[in-house]
Amino acid sequence: MVRKTEHVMAAVCEMGLARRATRSVYRTLFFSMLLFGVFVGTQFPLFAEQALNTSKAISPSFYVMCVGAGLVVGLFNFFLFKIVVSKELFRLLVGMRKINESMDQALHTDKQFELACELEVTSNDLVGEVAQTFNNMSAAIAERINQESLVRTLMADLSSTVDPKRVAENILAAVLKVAECQGGMLLSLQGEELEPLASIGLDEGVRLPANLDELSEGAVHAIKRGKVVELAPGERGLEKVRVQTPTGQVRPNFFVLVPLVTGSRTVGLIVLPGLHSSLVPARLQLIDVFRIHVAPYLYNALLHRKIGEMAALDWLTRILNRRFGMRRLREEFSRSLRHGLALSVIILDIDHFKMVNDTYGHAAGDAVLKEVASQLKKNIRSGETVCRYGGEEFMILAPGNDLHDGSVLCERIRKLIEKTTVRWAGQDLQVTVSLGVATWPVIPASVVNEIISAADEALYFAKESGRNRVAIHQGDDVRLYAEPAIATN
Repeated sequence: MVRKTEHVMAAVCEMGLARRATRSVYRTLFFSMLLFGVFVGTQFPLFAEQALNTSKAISPSFYVMCVGAGLVVGLFNFFLFKIVVSKELFRLLVGMRKINESMDQALHTDKQFELACELEVTSNDLVGEVAQTFNNMSAAIAERINQESLVRTLMADLSSTVDPKRVAENILAAVLKVAECQGGMLLSLQGEELEPLASIGLDEGVRLPANLDELSEGAVHAIKRGKVVELAPGERGLEKVRVQTPTGQVRPNFFVLVPLVTGSRTVGLIVLPGLHSSLVPARLQLIDVFRIHVAPYLYNALLHRKIGEMAALDWLTRILNRRFGMRRLREEFSRSLRHGLALSVIILDIDHFKMVNDTYGHAAGDAVLKEVASQLKKNIRSGETVCRYGGEEFMILAPGNDLHDGSVLCERIRKLIEKTTVRWAGQDLQVTVSLGVATWPVIPASVVNEIISAADEALYFAKESGRNRVAIHQGDDVRLYAEPAIATN
């Protein structure tokens, strides 16, 4: 787009230089005025003869005098025109040069184009119309150049990251600038689910729609067709959205839904709440074009995240695999060493898992593994991590949990799994787990393998003690966990 603008400007300049080299408006005007004076001078004696009824009007001397007078009047008109009109033309020329300098600077740098000089319209004739037309043209070019600069900057930002949230924030900020809206949000669309990725200028306490079912049928139809659509303020799923303004939260007068489509896939949705009557058609057209450029970047970021998740997750249980679980352990252990925070590591093993496989088959064993992993994932707190450590073993990382907290967590998990039933082939399968816990700094470990070895030792002790138990590594020895007795009056 920028190259095209440069080529057009270059062509116009070349045409102007070529014409200036072969033509001169003032030269043409000069000779025209002289010819006009000669014409009037030769015709005036004939007019005078008829009007005054005298033959002296067509005498050679009178002819010469009239032609001379015509030449003088022509020269006078030429210089008068040159003085009056040149002044206006020079004023227009100075303004045009300043605007062209700003335009050239904006085309070759990332600076925003600003009109260095707006021509003053001092008359309502052709000269004034030229000045006003040039001002309008300059404003249109300025907007076009600034839009191209915005696109270039945005593309550079989008190319520098594959983090979906950063990509979404960059896209949303640019779209808000294009649309001249004070707030908006961007959500990714995966199947029927909407995931909020970025929000600017909106009330953060409002729950955003998490599924297409929460929006109206018309909105869903437009999203699936990939069409930009304007909706009324009471739209289902968006009725509680408020825009933050200097005077407080304001209810929007309308919503514009902007699906981000790449190929035939809708990968995201931008919601623009408006505080005026509606967006002007030119803005809507610009947004419609703009979204085509940014949608592939959002798709690539989401795809990159999905690939990363697939690499990090165990294919069967859909929790972290051992490799990424160990990576998280090293990160948490390093943080604990820096800040002196406790870190509990729990290793648990499904009791008699081989018997389940031998009795019911490996498909039943897979069902048990998935159910145990699901229960663990649902019943750990934010900040805690569970991974499949190997086979039927799982590892839980509990940052900030001291030995007592880690032991209580183990016992809670043990009871939870004990009460869990896995439905398989018309039968209810019940399993138990044994758990071992070790905590830094009770275990004075300097590397992660030392704390894992301590948790493994505790797990072995729990299994040797009869299974379905929790064992605690206390540094010097290992003992079984016993819940404190409830005091009775």
